[in-house]
Amino acid sequence: MELSWLTRAKVTAVLVLGIVVWGVPLWHFVTLDDPMGAVTLSGHISTTHIAMTIGIAFAVGFAAYFIAWPYGREIGILAVPAGLAAWAARSGDMAELMRTHADVVQRQTLYRSLSLEGFVWFAIAAVGYCGVMIAAKLIPSSGASAEIHPPAEKSNRVVQGIFALVAAAAIAAVGITLLAKDVEFNDKTLKTVLGQPTNAQIAFAALVAFGLAAFIVKQFWNASYIWSAIATVIVSCGVMNLAAKKEVLSYMADNWPINFFGQPAYAILPIQIISFGIIGAVTGYWLAVRFKYWRSYCSK
Repeated sequence: MELSWLTRAKVTAVLVLGIVVWGVPLWHFVTLDDPMGAVTLSGHISTTHIAMTIGIAFAVGFAAYFIAWPYGREIGILAVPAGLAAWAARSGDMAELMRTHADVVQRQTLYRSLSLEGFVWFAIAAVGYCGVMIAAKLIPSSGASAEIHPPAEKSNRVVQGIFALVAAAAIAAVGITLLAKDVEFNDKTLKTVLGQPTNAQIAFAALVAFGLAAFIVKQFWNASYIWSAIATVIVSCGVMNLAAKKEVLSYMADNWPINFFGQPAYAILPIQIISFGIIGAVTGYWLAVRFKYWRSYCSK
């Protein structure tokens, strides 16, 4: 079940489409105040630019479907998350936001506002997905074949979907905690504190964590990558709300430099969790499909 060079080229073209669109013409949307600033909705992106980004996301998803033909449904969904990942990779870090929000109350307000951002970034990716699906409705393709051969999807019951969603969120949260670590020091109150991870470390952690989550929920619940993708919002929102606890923020402000955090996930921006997480979820799902195909092939 090896992918042909043509299919690999289509995957690359879809990723490049999203990266180029977000990284070149749309990059100025998030660099109005500070070219090196962290990519957040507050102070960097206007409502008009968000609306424009949503419209462009639909167009990019629509175009990606035809670029990846006949596997547009399987591959085209990666275009918009790849574009958001281009922003996330170039973004400043959470430590920079701590510098501009020195007061504990300011930091608490910041984290609470960030807890809602994940819904916006996810909505942009979802609009791109809608663009793919509408293109597929207008001009259906043969889709996955022997080269990309997913098993027939069964209708997921609500309870099954909830189990998959909760499991994906839990697995991904643990994965990010283990993988997004920078320098670590012991602390008498919090046990450990960790330095700000680099964007590359964050990307690796989110990709692997959500990829593993999607792989596992596919294997055990035969669940779509949709559930693991939605889990990115749950993890982002949950982490930011936990980070907003006043007692922890006060302790960190009094005892540690601004580039140290009580948990690795507290140092990750919502756009980084959402963008890299969705790409990881889609990748993990298809790895699970290939693994199942490999097992059935070897058992013959």
